[in-house]
Amino acid sequence: MTLTTHWQCNRLAPGASEQWRGLAERAWGGSPVVQSLLIIDDDDDLCLALSELLTFEGYSCVCVSDGGEGLRLLEANKPDLVILDFVLRDMDGANFLRLKAEMPSAASVPAILVTGRPNIGLLDGAAAVLRKPFGIDELVGEIRKHLAAALKPENARPTTDARTAGTSSNVA
Repeated sequence: MTLTTHWQCNRLAPGASEQWRGLAERAWGGSPVVQSLLIIDDDDDLCLALSELLTFEGYSCVCVSDGGEGLRLLEANKPDLVILDFVLRDMDGANFLRLKAEMPSAASVPAILVTGRPNIGLLDGAAAVLRKPFGIDELVGEIRKHLAAALKPENARPTTDARTAGTSSNVA
């Protein structure tokens, strides 16, 4: 297994659960002000670029390259938001969102779906869809909107799932 750490951006190989524990504690165990993002994308360059840009924006990011590992980390660590590529090596975004919805501990975590496919609309369980190529300002705007919607006045996660909290229309 290879593990690459780059500026608060962590890329994990599939099955790297032991390595994940230490990285998650460093990345997500710090200040409660830093919000955590799980980026699930099999494009290493895009994942690294998103991680660097979003870290610069003040978020703590962890990347994985497949949906199965993303689901394991989502359930174990419950990040504040997931950025999900629609096409992954082991499953598509619709399958990931269906499996996420079946996990009581993670169903309420908002997910932003990113895709280059023009025929993919807003899927059940997705808070938003961004079409590639998208701008970082567009992505950060969606992240802020859905993180704010996920926080109640008492700063607790909503009890409803992501399909009913903060659903937005497609972003062109």
